[in-house]
Amino acid sequence: MHRIIRENQENYSLQGMISPSFQNGGTSNVYIDGREIAPGKTFSVNVPGIVLQNTIQVIFENDPNKTNRLHLHFVQLEVKQ
Repeated sequence: MHRIIRENQENYSLQGMISPSFQNGGTSNVYIDGREIAPGKTFSVNVPGIVLQNTIQVIFENDPNKTNRLHLHFVQLEVKQ
């Protein structure tokens, strides 16, 4: 699955995600869980096979001249009935 984050998220939910990976596709730096991710760089939550239940902080650099665009890719289990 894929999502795009463009705004600060104090407690972005990772619930139900498996191995989420964030890629900074904007021009501003972004801080994910306190780690600086420069444009073009990635940050992965590498816990293979574990379904996450927690949240993570996503804060963009405060510069109105730069673009906020954080791509989030993850696996999610589907339960078929």
